[in-house]
Amino acid sequence: MQNTPAAQRVVGLGLGAVVLGLLIVLAVALPKAQGDAGTTPAELPATLPGGWTATDELDVADLPAEAGIDEEAIQRQADLRDYAEEVYAGVYDDAPSFRSYTDKTLQKYALVTVFAGESHAFLPDAPPIDAEVAGAERSGTDLVREGDALCSASYQLVQAGQDAGEPTSVTCQLPTAGRTIQLEAQGVSVDDSFTLLDEIAAAIA
Repeated sequence: MQNTPAAQRVVGLGLGAVVLGLLIVLAVALPKAQGDAGTTPAELPATLPGGWTATDELDVADLPAEAGIDEEAIQRQADLRDYAEEVYAGVYDDAPSFRSYTDKTLQKYALVTVFAGESHAFLPDAPPIDAEVAGAERSGTDLVREGDALCSASYQLVQAGQDAGEPTSVTCQLPTAGRTIQLEAQGVSVDDSFTLLDEIAAAIA
C-alpha cells in the first residue's frame, strides 16, 4: 500500500468516497431497494468517538499546516456528498445514508453507508487462500466475525517469513435495528473497525 501525502489523500476523498459508496450500495442494496417504503434515513453525525470527523465538516484551523487543505477543498467534500445522496434518492425507495470520515492526522479514512433492511450475503473482494499452499505469510483476505458484525480484512500478500503488516483495508457489515451499516476503512485495524461499527450503530440508534 503506497503512502499518500495528506493533502492528496483529503482532496481525493470526495471522488473516492462517491465511487466506493456507489459500488458498496449497488453490491448489497440494489437487488431489492431494501426496507419498507418510508423508512427514515439514518442521520450520520459530523463526528464520531475516537477522533473521527466527517470530511465535509473538517475545520482548516484543526488540520496539520503541511496538509495544505483550504475551505474550498472541504466544501467540495460537502458538494460531492450532496450529489451522492441526490443520486441515491432518485434510485432507491429508501435512500441509503452516506458519509466519509477521517482522523486528525488525515492518515485514517472511513466510508460509512447505512441502508434500510437486513443485509444480503456479505462476501470479500477475493476468497481466502491457504497461505501454506501458496507459500505466503498469511492469506491476503481474512474474515473475522464479532457478534452480528462481519469484517473482511485485506493484507499485502508476501512470502512466508515476511511481515504482512496491518491490513491495507477493512470492509465490514453490521445489521442493527432494522438497518445495515457498511464500513470501508483504510489505516484502521480489524479491532478498531469493530469498535467503529459499534459507535456508528449507537450514533444512528
